[in-house]
Amino acid sequence: MDTNDFLGSVAQEDVAFTTRVVRTAQLGDNFWKAMIFVESDRFVDASELGWTLIPGSMTIKALTVTANDFADHTTGVLRSWLYDLFCNGFTGDCILVACAPHSTGTTVIVYSANGTDFFSDPEMTQPVTIPDGKVPQATGEENQYSYQTDPSSDDFITAMETAYKLMKAYAYHKTVCASPTLGLDAPFILDAGVALALARLCANDKGLLSSAPYFPFSTTTPETPESDLLYATLKSNGADAFMSAHQDSTRNGALYSLGLAMSTLNGSGTCIGNSMDMAKSTLITSSGPEGTNLDKAIRDALKALNIQTFKPVGDNSGSVAAKGTSTLNGDVVQATWIVAYVTYMTKVGVAQLITVPNFLKNQDNYNRIVGVMMSYLGKFGNNGSGRLKELTSRAPSFDNLPAAKEDVIIIPDAWSAKYVDQVREVQITGTLYIGE
Repeated sequence: MDTNDFLGSVAQEDVAFTTRVVRTAQLGDNFWKAMIFVESDRFVDASELGWTLIPGSMTIKALTVTANDFADHTTGVLRSWLYDLFCNGFTGDCILVACAPHSTGTTVIVYSANGTDFFSDPEMTQPVTIPDGKVPQATGEENQYSYQTDPSSDDFITAMETAYKLMKAYAYHKTVCASPTLGLDAPFILDAGVALALARLCANDKGLLSSAPYFPFSTTTPETPESDLLYATLKSNGADAFMSAHQDSTRNGALYSLGLAMSTLNGSGTCIGNSMDMAKSTLITSSGPEGTNLDKAIRDALKALNIQTFKPVGDNSGSVAAKGTSTLNGDVVQATWIVAYVTYMTKVGVAQLITVPNFLKNQDNYNRIVGVMMSYLGKFGNNGSGRLKELTSRAPSFDNLPAAKEDVIIIPDAWSAKYVDQVREVQITGTLYIGE
């Protein structure tokens, strides 16, 4: 894996250029690689040749997969998720990060004379309460039963936090594929606690190194959204994510939409800012049971919750298209994608300028800094991808710069633009910080 030296660099720490998305007041995020944090022994085998230790860790490994080889290195739900990412022609990379082994829980032995009342000792003198949802099974020994405790996800979360810190600069788009279920062959359910932990990590880098994570919404009763434990956990904790509804629990519609967006270049020379909805494909079905269309009332209710859904195009071709690309907290994914890319590239560009020997703070160099900002924005303007309209620099002249505050010059609303696509218009503005 190539070295990424952005972390700890001048570009990251000594150049502050931040932006915000206003959708009548919303913030945003950005790039074109994906990253999936995984268990090292579930759906992958991180001991295989090709997995490499990541710099800074003696236990965490990574493997880059593409459309050509992802199926050779993965199984189960992870392979299905990667199919969703790659099936529409995305030819880039997805980095798999193996954080820790799957946790199988603890077997607890209890005793009973009647199979109903359970005790902690063979003499049956210390009664115990069996956790909800656990059904003790006879072990073959007289009066002896066993059940398993829920596996703890704490070790995986701790490892994922370390992996995230070391790897976050490698891919803007992130998700996690880890299950709390008992046994490696048990049905997959994304661990809500793990998903929440990743959402919180990504939120710390919102607008620069991480988008809101990409998660499925797969309850069979979408008319009661809280029945999806993942959604309920994220929502109750105020955590952000991009969620896409599909009742096939092996599919990740959010990754599918991302892969479709990243499958083509636009006029900017990148795939950044491409639509994540209203694009047809036959490689996924509608969001309802067995691929049927959800009732309109349910789709409308999910839309109000900022959960994406799939429905037929209506041309009898079998094509479906997604509707909705807002995160749970209301950010428009593709608009924030542009914002974060411009933020990152401007920070790098300004870092290159201010590290030139004998660089001075003067009018000419200030104009060059503003020029760097506007050149990257221009990639998405009328002469680029066309996604940004009414692109305007609002940066003041050098003589009218505001006074520095603790060695930082803050220029609010240094630029503005409107992100547009076939169904929406989103106002974007940026604030320029010059200094540490």
